[in-house]
Amino acid sequence: MQRRIALATVTLSVLMLPACSSNDAGQDDSKRDDDGDVVEGGEVGAFRLSVGDCLAAEAVGDVESVPVVPCSEPHDSELFHSFQLADGEYPGNQLVIDQAQAGCIAEFDAFIGLAYAESVWDITAVYPTEASWNAVGDREVLCGVFPISDEDTTGSARGIAE
Repeated sequence: MQRRIALATVTLSVLMLPACSSNDAGQDDSKRDDDGDVVEGGEVGAFRLSVGDCLAAEAVGDVESVPVVPCSEPHDSELFHSFQLADGEYPGNQLVIDQAQAGCIAEFDAFIGLAYAESVWDITAVYPTEASWNAVGDREVLCGVFPISDEDTTGSARGIAE
């Protein structure tokens, strides 16, 4: 399945991944340890991303996979939380974005160790589109953080309190 990732130009950057048919969305060419942490980078299908993954580069446009690296290496963003949106009819793009942003902000303080409004980190979210919602029952939102400076970072942002 192919997903498109587009960065919205709002205070909160939002990644959007619509589903199309492709086998690459389920690939994971990275090497992981027994805990599932990436120990050697590689391409990971859009539907195989998980909390703790560090994305090597900003992903924009139509993609089937994204490059991930160990968080100890320079990376663009880190996925820190996952939650499911309620079942039912697709509620519309703006409501999904609003729910993704609210859900990610709600977990931000606990992960970063500082209130969102005071932090030098921003939020990004991978969320279902109408196509992925209807085609594969996609309800998952993955929350990510990245430095407002837009510079690559190394290490995990967990507890960084900046």
